[in-house]
Amino acid sequence: MAKQNFILMSADAGLSPIEAEDRAALLGDVDLTSTVRVVTELWSKLDEAMAKDYKRIPFQLELLHSTGAPWAETLVPRVRKGDFLIPPRALTQLTREVLEHAAIDAETGPATFEVLTHLILSINTEQNRNAYSDDGLASPEAIQQMSEDAVARDSEQTLAALRELMLSQVANALADSIRLLEVLQANTQELWFRPWPEKVTHPDLGATPADTFAKANGVELLDLLALGQIIAKRAKAGQVEFSRADLLAAGAAESAVSFCIKDMSLPPTDFRAKLIADHRHGRTPWQRYTMTQYPFLQLSPDTVLLLRYQWGIDRFFGSLLYWPTFMALPSHKRRKPVPGSAAEAFSQGMNHAFERSVGESLSGLFTGSRKMKRLVHEAELQAAWTENKGALASACDWVIPAGRHCFVIDATNHHLDAALVQGLGSVEDYAADIVQTFSGDDGKFNQVAKSVRKLYTDGSEFGVSRSTVFVPLIIVPDGGVPNLDTTDLDLQLRSRPHLEEFDGRILAPAVLTLPDLQFLEGIAQSPFLPIDVADIIVGWRRACMARRWPIPLQEFLDGLPIRPIPRRIISAYKELARTLDGRVGPASTT
Repeated sequence: MAKQNFILMSADAGLSPIEAEDRAALLGDVDLTSTVRVVTELWSKLDEAMAKDYKRIPFQLELLHSTGAPWAETLVPRVRKGDFLIPPRALTQLTREVLEHAAIDAETGPATFEVLTHLILSINTEQNRNAYSDDGLASPEAIQQMSEDAVARDSEQTLAALRELMLSQVANALADSIRLLEVLQANTQELWFRPWPEKVTHPDLGATPADTFAKANGVELLDLLALGQIIAKRAKAGQVEFSRADLLAAGAAESAVSFCIKDMSLPPTDFRAKLIADHRHGRTPWQRYTMTQYPFLQLSPDTVLLLRYQWGIDRFFGSLLYWPTFMALPSHKRRKPVPGSAAEAFSQGMNHAFERSVGESLSGLFTGSRKMKRLVHEAELQAAWTENKGALASACDWVIPAGRHCFVIDATNHHLDAALVQGLGSVEDYAADIVQTFSGDDGKFNQVAKSVRKLYTDGSEFGVSRSTVFVPLIIVPDGGVPNLDTTDLDLQLRSRPHLEEFDGRILAPAVLTLPDLQFLEGIAQSPFLPIDVADIIVGWRRACMARRWPIPLQEFLDGLPIRPIPRRIISAYKELARTLDGRVGPASTT
């Protein structure tokens, strides 16, 4: 059995937790800007530790020793064993509380490491309190009571408890996700700088999504990304404060620097007002959207402070490039585009571009597999199945026959709602989202069922027989439904009404993010992994069906000796990095 690690609470250090009102009062006596600098340093080390696991324990030990407090030394053995002092969600909440409550332009200094560590332990306690434990500790008595309550539930109560738990797990997984700069830049290159897919014909969008970005935002996307490259390199080296003059001297474009200061940063008073306004939707440990939209604290009209490296690179190179572009295009109402407008065309065009990205990842997966015999596209399926020229047959996006198995694959560029991502939505909100996208009459499970039905009866030309076992995969973007044990089980249950007619001839459908698919693509291309990727996917889905709780893909693959990146991703990253370095010159690396 795998060793279980725990989050450390105030009680573990023999301390009483500092409650929310007292934390606010305590922070009111320290300077905001200097305290944010200290928290930013913690973020830099935590992000690095999350990307390189071997640094996690040394980083937390360093923090404990820096407090100089006797109680901190009592936690050292626990951290050495692998228990967690600083979960990301605790540091997210601490960052927010500092911005909300610390004194602006005070003559006092920053909060000490002893105070900050006590605050983190207190937040851990608050976040982990439940009906069984007021101090957040999992005592033997609490565990026993939880077990007894679980046994006493009937099937409906168990399912309700699962779906309630799932909300926090989804929010936690998305908040904790670490995105490598290289992969972000590669996906940006592939998504934004390639010509629009053929289906995109609106004249106002330009030749590429990057053209649309420039038209909507008044700044060339390459100039903005070049600025992001400058900041990312310097942040990695420890710099967190950036002035207009400094960035211009490094080769950044004036328009990009102005966009960063105006659209990516807020002065302390405005930041505080927005964070407080966020609470009208509720309070959760995962509320971070204001900080991800504005990852810089504006110290003056020409100087900004980076709150967190990960939020910064996400803002420059991640999915947040979409919303300012969409919102600046004409003809949208409350994030809903008017039919026929440039906003609608952009939204639909990015959906097509996402599907192209999925198709190219599948092509790399297919090429690296010895067992996958053919990559069949939607158009080929429709050509074979259409009976009436006026109405194309319904078909999934791709089919890959692989010996006894056949992968039936669909893509949907659907991100979870912001409320669900931040843990602010209800079970009913989540269910409505899943029904609309996956389990409704027009959802992906029905699409899969129609395709499997056709393949079973008329799939011989695609290498499919009546003994074939189908493996449905649905690909969503980073920020879509994450692959967890709870989400996997929930989706299995919701898919049954659509797929039960194929019982014995179909494996449980899996919803994977594009980064998950790219991970499998890298495995397929690696010469150091003797197992075929088709066998890996089938083995994983069979394991999920054989267990009471499905096993997440990343956990299933934990034993792999390497985590390869696809060659295509490496090439795209290098292409964009060369372009950006050439755009700003060598000064950007100093």
